[in-house]
Amino acid sequence: MPPGWDRFAVLGEEDETGQPVVLSSGRAEATEREIAPEEVGTWIFTQAETFLDAHADVPLFLMVAPLAPHTAGTPAEQDADLYTDAIYTSESQNEADRSDKASWIQDEALTDDEQTTVDWIYQAQLRNLVGLDRETAALYAHVQELPGTTLFIYASDNGYLYGEHELWGKALPYEESVHVPLYVAGPGVEAGSDERLVAANLDLPATITAWFGAEPVGEGLSTLPAFTDATAPLREEVFLEDVSLQPWAGLVTERWKYIEWATGERELYDLDADPLEMESQIAAPPEEVDLYAWGDQIASQQALTHVTPFILPSVAPDESVVLRLRTVGGTEPVRFSATELPDGLTLTEDGTLSGAVGEEGVFGIDVVATDSSASARDGAPQTNTREFILSVRAEGAISQPFVRVERLDAGRARFTVDAQGPVRVEACRDPSFEAPCRAAEGPGPLLLLGLDDGAWTYRVSVDGHWVARRSEEHTSELQSQFRISYAVFCLKK
Repeated sequence: MPPGWDRFAVLGEEDETGQPVVLSSGRAEATEREIAPEEVGTWIFTQAETFLDAHADVPLFLMVAPLAPHTAGTPAEQDADLYTDAIYTSESQNEADRSDKASWIQDEALTDDEQTTVDWIYQAQLRNLVGLDRETAALYAHVQELPGTTLFIYASDNGYLYGEHELWGKALPYEESVHVPLYVAGPGVEAGSDERLVAANLDLPATITAWFGAEPVGEGLSTLPAFTDATAPLREEVFLEDVSLQPWAGLVTERWKYIEWATGERELYDLDADPLEMESQIAAPPEEVDLYAWGDQIASQQALTHVTPFILPSVAPDESVVLRLRTVGGTEPVRFSATELPDGLTLTEDGTLSGAVGEEGVFGIDVVATDSSASARDGAPQTNTREFILSVRAEGAISQPFVRVERLDAGRARFTVDAQGPVRVEACRDPSFEAPCRAAEGPGPLLLLGLDDGAWTYRVSVDGHWVARRSEEHTSELQSQFRISYAVFCLKK
């Protein structure tokens, strides 16, 4: 039992039949039982209603975070045959001219197989949403029967791209990915909608705290005034950021969105005139836009992130290496350290990797960057850890490709390799690659399927030479309990 809990019930590891196992306990010893995938949604909402009934006479806060509409979720049996022919369409799909966007996006193009996958994801999400709507309505009706005053909030952490700008997935700066609705119902909340820049998810804790009459703590702003007054002042801008393999940060106002990529590339969109973000104005920004001020705002809020490609230039044995590692965000100065280095290499605190390795091989180097900030919560600095790969080959250095790995839903990973010559990607449970592997080869983005939960090691070859290697834990969305795509909050007092 985790410390501080009197009851704990979660979805655990899948067993050999693929059914999630529920661990539940009211005591020190947990019990286990199986639940069919199509019943997971109902089980989660049943747990919520049980909690509400057990605490009907006291103030409470309840957050319900179902698995749906993640694509790995299994719909309820009565919804399994719905939306089999649904196709998502948008004017920004098949965008012919993407020269105004980051260079890696200019090179993207959905293959037929990827478009088929996108269609499947869209249909699966629609099916999952039917049951989710049903369960949410039942929960809302249940809340209305409770004594006291209740505020009901319906939110999400991200949207999804289904081919807009030749992209698919989430964690990208475009509206389909970052702009999500926020629904609120409760006493004093006026019916209607507010199309202004209402809030960021950062503001939900402040709003919840204020609802209970306490002073909000942290950077969030309470949106309670806007629930009863459509003219109440709201945020003037929202900071956006993602620190994955293509780090970016941005600022969005009522009218404008400004994006900075870690590569130094920038984009600027007038959301009033160009809501689909088809034509960046960064080449000729209007006078009313102060990009210097916005850049300073972004820099002051940006998280510490490694931006050096994780594949380092390949070298021959005993060939000298001198490379300065780079980060963005955080507070200067930034100090670098490594848990273990190949014999012959050193890493200074300022991020200079130098030396020579005498033996052949592919070496993983875990580098920790630590900035000089102090968290308001515990006084600790920001840290960011990244594994870098160094390939030492007797044939000497080759043109080093850029490799981008995207872990997708439903046990899939997509590899984009910018290189001349035949490309092959392998993924194996066995780091020695002696066991059977998942593999794909050919030009363009390569898609590996069947990457179920657990540890996998990837490796990439160009023209018959292994140039990249990486190990990581692959976790499906079905098991990612704290990666919320949808949440219902019930606040009763």
